[in-house]
Amino acid sequence: MNNIGSLADVSSFADLPQQILGNWKLDSLKGFDLSQLAGNDLGLPNVGFQSDGNVAGFSGVNRFAGKVDVAQLAQGKFSLPNAASTRMAGSPVASDLESKFLGALSSADGAKIDGGKLLLSKGGETLMSFVR
Repeated sequence: MNNIGSLADVSSFADLPQQILGNWKLDSLKGFDLSQLAGNDLGLPNVGFQSDGNVAGFSGVNRFAGKVDVAQLAQGKFSLPNAASTRMAGSPVASDLESKFLGALSSADGAKIDGGKLLLSKGGETLMSFVR
């Protein structure tokens, strides 16, 4: 179990909404070996955050969009309820990646920036990390 620590580990959660703005590329995903994608034309999932809380990205096969509560994000809490997604078919590897990615994204309840990475977690356990 990878414990990302307590809320006190981040110097200022009030700055998190500002720090999280922009685009992030998936760096690791619990339960999925990203090396499976080596040599594939598959793009890595990514997510972009806007100052109004709008979130959009690519999940491995499809595009998705939703909205986070910026006030909750400022407290290190993450929730992406009611996200919408396109519904195209993809290869088995890409579809597996997308399923795990969207599952982790929808179950995440915490966010923080650590070492230049965006970490999304559930119950303190890192589900996925992103890099710029």
